[in-house]
Amino acid sequence: RLLPVYTNLLRLFYAFLLETPELVGTAREQVQSFLRSEADRHKEACPSLGDLLHLVPVAGVSWPELCPDYFLESLDRQVLFVVSKDPKLDSSVPNAQVDALRAQKTYKYTAVGRNMLVTSLL
Repeated sequence: RLLPVYTNLLRLFYAFLLETPELVGTAREQVQSFLRSEADRHKEACPSLGDLLHLVPVAGVSWPELCPDYFLESLDRQVLFVVSKDPKLDSSVPNAQVDALRAQKTYKYTAVGRNMLVTSLL
């Protein structure tokens, strides 16, 4: 049910870009900055990885070009997000119970990000 809504919003976004071509340059610069500089991958410079994903098709960048940097930044953010949701998971000492719980909670807490990634790759 969400796919048609997503597709329609994406069409609207592309139509808006056709009417406002200067935004294509802005999108291209944001994606290129993300790729060029580690500092520009941090949350302060790129608050939403999901928003960045929507700029990729209009920025002239392919998924294989973006993937390594996107994936590493996504993992860094996941760690911070999961620990903020459940501070007891903030442990670097090996513990089978905590490790199993961390895996479960990470899967649960990152569902929205995974869904955004999958839909943006369609």
